[in-house]
Amino acid sequence: MVRQFFTWLGPVRARTFMGLLILTGLGSLISLALASDQDWSVPVQTLMMLTFLGGTGAIVGTKLPRPAQIRLLLTLGPAIGLVALSLLLPKSAFTVILGLAFGWLLAAQLLFRDRVRLEYRTAIKAMRKQDYPEAINVITDLIKTDQKNSEHYRFRAELNRLAGRMGPAIRDYEEVVNLAPESPVGYNGLAEVYLQQGQYEKAKPYGEQAFQREPTYWVAPYNLGMIEDRLGESEKVIEHLSVVLQRGLPDSRHRLLTYVWLARAYHRLGQADEADRALAKIKREVKGLKEWETIFANEQSGVLRKVLETDVQLAKQSYETSEASAAELFGDEAE
Repeated sequence: MVRQFFTWLGPVRARTFMGLLILTGLGSLISLALASDQDWSVPVQTLMMLTFLGGTGAIVGTKLPRPAQIRLLLTLGPAIGLVALSLLLPKSAFTVILGLAFGWLLAAQLLFRDRVRLEYRTAIKAMRKQDYPEAINVITDLIKTDQKNSEHYRFRAELNRLAGRMGPAIRDYEEVVNLAPESPVGYNGLAEVYLQQGQYEKAKPYGEQAFQREPTYWVAPYNLGMIEDRLGESEKVIEHLSVVLQRGLPDSRHRLLTYVWLARAYHRLGQADEADRALAKIKREVKGLKEWETIFANEQSGVLRKVLETDVQLAKQSYETSEASAAELFGDEAE
């Protein structure tokens, strides 16, 4: 969750947020340690809290679309103003004012309910019924009223992919890139769509762009390693999938395929021992094998089956045949 938050913020905002947290936290601790019994200690700590809240609001707010920025300002602004006012009033009023500030934060959640959440819920309900045209129409109407929100285009792109509408999905991801060029999301999406279409040469530059923007999270190097596996770029496969394993993969099914691609890359390079070692690790990922079988049994997984089923079958063959070597599994694929 924390890693996803920092990834969403981007490197510059994430560093700014951490710097703000450290400075205000240290300032508060120092004032508490040195002068906890002094009258000015509480105002200083309150000021530090205001600085942190205001700074965090600005950091997060600049990442949000315009309507969300307004809601955030209307939510945090009065609360911060009330706490600031408490610094000018007698100490006896501090608790009352602080209670009012927290009360406003709670009330604002009801007053400024996000219409977007309702639209997304409606679209998700339609998606679960496999009524993709209806889900797409809901998000399209939302985009007409909020045209600068990259998240809407990303969600519609995913719906278009589920509906098999790859052209519209590509256009939506291109709009995500246009609206949020510093984010890896649009580039990852384009890489995945072109990968699904078998256009690996087109997919690779987008995979590289995503990796440049998100080198510390597993999704971009995982996708890039998959693309390079299809292109037969074995050294690159090993480079990027080694990064994936270092960063940590959250799901067994992703680790399963990572070991398949690594084993094939080592086999192509003639590194038989390394290839067999990678295959041996597949046996630890029986949970991932079962996950893929469950996913493929779903009618909505047609695209995934087309792209990954052969790799999953190789993993299954390796798992079921205890003495299977990379040479037997991949045959004459050596470079």
